[in-house]
Amino acid sequence: MSGPASARVRRSSTSLKVSGSWFLVAMGAFAIGYLVSALSFRVGAAASSVVLVPDVREMQVEDAEGAMTSLGLEVEVGDSFPNPNVPGGAVLAQTPLPGEEVSPGAAVRLIISTGRPRPVVPDIDAMPISLATRALETAGFEVLVEQDSTPGDSGRVVGVDPPPGTSIPLPATVRLRVGGGYEIVEMPTLIGMPERTAREMLTEIGLAPGGVAYEDGEFGQAGKVVGQVPEPGDSVATGTSVDLRVNTPRPLDVFDGNPGGADVPLIEQETIQ
Repeated sequence: MSGPASARVRRSSTSLKVSGSWFLVAMGAFAIGYLVSALSFRVGAAASSVVLVPDVREMQVEDAEGAMTSLGLEVEVGDSFPNPNVPGGAVLAQTPLPGEEVSPGAAVRLIISTGRPRPVVPDIDAMPISLATRALETAGFEVLVEQDSTPGDSGRVVGVDPPPGTSIPLPATVRLRVGGGYEIVEMPTLIGMPERTAREMLTEIGLAPGGVAYEDGEFGQAGKVVGQVPEPGDSVATGTSVDLRVNTPRPLDVFDGNPGGADVPLIEQETIQ
């Protein structure tokens, strides 16, 4: 063929080639747009699948619960404990810790403060001052001792203020009235002393040597004090009996009927036994 017909065929072929090129360009643009959209969706989904746990420590429980629920987190209220620095009803601790990443809907456990400890004054009426003081200090109280002229109760508690059974927030002081006719002395440290020396010291400061319990102990410590009641540093009234624990083998003069004595070499004690 020749002439106009041939020209029309060539123009049609060229048009098809141009249309095909635009189609490929359009499909490429669509594919790129799809990939960008998909990536954006995944990034957004990943961002929304993690929540940073807020710090709600020392917040009141209601405020802490509001902060958690606003982020889509659940709240579990756990045990309560006294704390001198965190007010009652405020969050003392939390799990997971602040700043940790969790999934939406995750549970955060809260430990609540009940405020300052409120121990109860123990029943210490008629107790020796050393035992009464120790009981109060163990409960967390400060102790103030005042002498009373009540006869027949020397060195024993005859009055307590606040009275036993009272719950008091710490810090707090309990006043003791103790029967008169005595002096208050500080219990010395007897541990490590030979038994005889310990007994002599007790007598010198107005305390009474009490019972002695002998027990097996460290080699080379035979005849030395390893324990005492009242304990070192306790406030005690003169005349208070002091019990000792002493290492065995017993000192030599124990077997002669004279409890307490200086150190005796281990070999001599074994020979006697």
